[in-house]
Amino acid sequence: MDTSAVEALILWLSRCYEAEVITDASVGLPLSRLGSMEFIESLIREVSMREDFGEILASGISNAANFLGQHSRSLFGDTIYVDGTIVGYCPRLYIVDGLFYATEPKAPYSQMHEVTEPIWAWLDYVNKAEGAWGSSEVVKSIGRRFWGSEAAADFHTYEGKALAAKEIQDRQHLKGCLILCNFSWATAEIEYFEPEILSQVIGAATGRNLNLSELKHIGERVFNLQRAILIRDGRQGRHGDTLPDAWV
Repeated sequence: MDTSAVEALILWLSRCYEAEVITDASVGLPLSRLGSMEFIESLIREVSMREDFGEILASGISNAANFLGQHSRSLFGDTIYVDGTIVGYCPRLYIVDGLFYATEPKAPYSQMHEVTEPIWAWLDYVNKAEGAWGSSEVVKSIGRRFWGSEAAADFHTYEGKALAAKEIQDRQHLKGCLILCNFSWATAEIEYFEPEILSQVIGAATGRNLNLSELKHIGERVFNLQRAILIRDGRQGRHGDTLPDAWV
């Protein structure tokens, strides 16, 4: 089971219980003992085995909210995303993250990590942490080299954020094809110092020599295919590229 999804599920169930949308009796779970081993074991068993209310929960938090109705969906708040996972890196702090959330079918953690990791490195630099390398100039250069413009690294403006989103999404979908962990292969820590590393990796694995432009095109094709699938499944194109109400 996805631990992030389970975390979001427990948080949402606790809010529904406090708002009296559900009770122990109505869902067959010991909600009055939230956080206890009894509750955790009951929840995991029912969801895993699709027993009783667990059948509803196993269909996803969004479908479960539709089933309960009332104002249960509003209880997602700004901490639970519509795909049923805990929200990380709120777009009200990192503007470009809003574009990821609006256009991706699930919480886009790899894309968001590319944005947040340089900021964490910058905070270490500002706080004079030992070995810190993320000066303001480094962050600006990351914007120029990987996000399309220096303006993309300025979190006080919307300028450059659309291009940055495209650049980051194409690259991270490419890394997904290469099965590269975004923690171990962080853009700011690996590609910044070894710009040709992705070309070298794919060349060593496949014998094909692809330059960075060709590799980025692969990531773009993956993103476009993902969009086509979303539209086939009922997504209304740009009209469906929205953020949860709690963020607007």
